[in-house]
Amino acid sequence: MTQNLAKQCGGTTLLLNTMPGIIPRMGKQKPGRKPASGRGRELSTNRHTKPRKAFHADQSLFDQLDRYLESARPQPSESECLRIALEEFLEKRGFWPPKPAGK
Repeated sequence: MTQNLAKQCGGTTLLLNTMPGIIPRMGKQKPGRKPASGRGRELSTNRHTKPRKAFHADQSLFDQLDRYLESARPQPSESECLRIALEEFLEKRGFWPPKPAGK
């Protein structure tokens, strides 16, 4: 059903024709990931595929890490610095590089 609305604008009458079925209605969108659309990169897959760990340490340790990163040229990323330190730690104890399964 069509509705006609008359509106006064500065002495001129505008006739507006509204059809409720034609105007798309946008509902509230649910939070979270959108379903995959089939175009480009799939949104339904997790872009963070590498495993992650988080840990707590004293602020003084983080302060010294920041000092080191600022002094190093070229500046490594914080992740790269921690990855190298962990590899060196494990290598000194015989756990790095990983040995193939079955040996």
